[in-house]
Amino acid sequence: MSFQIIASIFSIIGFLWGIRLIFKFRNKLGYGLFVSITFLIGFLFLQNPDLTSVVAHYLGIDRGADLLSYIHLLVFVFSVFMFYLKLEKQKRQISILTRELAIKNSQTKS
Repeated sequence: MSFQIIASIFSIIGFLWGIRLIFKFRNKLGYGLFVSITFLIGFLFLQNPDLTSVVAHYLGIDRGADLLSYIHLLVFVFSVFMFYLKLEKQKRQISILTRELAIKNSQTKS
């Protein structure tokens, strides 16, 4: 199998996963849309590689490869930010649970 076929299958699966996020988890609408659109654009670029150059020139970027690098960087930064937000939420939840357990344990000892 060629890389284009394997990557296209991966893109379709990613797109469907994003659609699933939208319909299954209503609170993840923005994230699901982002995932779906990202994989859809990746699929379109895989099917028509010259499209990257056309879009790049329209955006004022010299080469399509540079456009893909910039998109990759933006997706990476977004992903890191989302992981950071999730980690902060977990830290807050752990703090709340620890506080509640400490209060509950101190009341049972008294």
